[in-house]
Amino acid sequence: MPIRFIVLMIMAPLVATTFATQGVSAENGTAAGAEPSGAVREGSEPTFPEAIEDWRVADDERERGLVAAEKLRRRVLARGDDGRTGVAVIAEGIGHFQEAFGDRVPDGQPIDGFRVTADRLRRQLRGNDGLDPSVFDPFTGRWYGRWDEMLVNHDWRATEVFDPRPAGDPSDDSEGASGDERTDREPGLLALQYAWISNGFGWNYLASLDDAGHQNVVLGMVYYLESPEYRRIVGETPLVGFADGPTRLVWITEQEIYLEEVFRDGSGDPRYVITGMTHDLLGPDRSVTGDGVQAIYTRDPSRRPAFRKFTWSSTR
Repeated sequence: MPIRFIVLMIMAPLVATTFATQGVSAENGTAAGAEPSGAVREGSEPTFPEAIEDWRVADDERERGLVAAEKLRRRVLARGDDGRTGVAVIAEGIGHFQEAFGDRVPDGQPIDGFRVTADRLRRQLRGNDGLDPSVFDPFTGRWYGRWDEMLVNHDWRATEVFDPRPAGDPSDDSEGASGDERTDREPGLLALQYAWISNGFGWNYLASLDDAGHQNVVLGMVYYLESPEYRRIVGETPLVGFADGPTRLVWITEQEIYLEEVFRDGSGDPRYVITGMTHDLLGPDRSVTGDGVQAIYTRDPSRRPAFRKFTWSSTR
């Protein structure tokens, strides 16, 4: 976690409803041209509202987000009417996006290092990669950047780790005739990372599909807030995550995919990059919309690299 989400990472995050090229600012969730909640103007001091702490302990929203993200995970694993699984078409769409990116944004931060194959994505979304709570650690801390024309400030908190849930009746993780994973209950929570993303808040979840805490998956949720009080939720986006190595996360929503990475620039300073595409790969058309963005965040509020918007064509 649009970040991500998210991006949500968000997270992500770093995380969105639609891109500005479709009339809505992706990270800000506001109509194009409007002042997004939580954004700051050039030259002003970064601020984080008091509401950041209130929403951190919003248990109902946290639990509801986990349920919604788990529902999306099952949808991504399921087969569509065309007989193909969501993981297959999403992996293919990401591959085409990577192929087009270098030509469309030759001076952008490369994304060709991401390896999102259908087999790897399916394996991890079924909880078979042995993920642990350190998966979120590289993104922890405060990050400063731009989304469209606005300055935004993110605050990704340290990961909280929990004991596996008490042993009980085993989940039914058998496969149906379509090869899609079936479970009879919601996943347990092994680790949690809270984030403030300027116009809202969210969590990255490391969730367990089994009682022992070995069959783990990455999920996420972002809630968007009404400004300037930040007391009313006006939108939400569940996410499914894919950990592509120790410093990369891929976040999947119903309409966006975000490739997120933490790296060091030529001077050794940390950077957090979010590269996003819009899609309808889980719908009947199995299509991409051809809109893309890239945002790079730094640890220094006085250094905010340019935000990039671009279009691209799929070879699919």
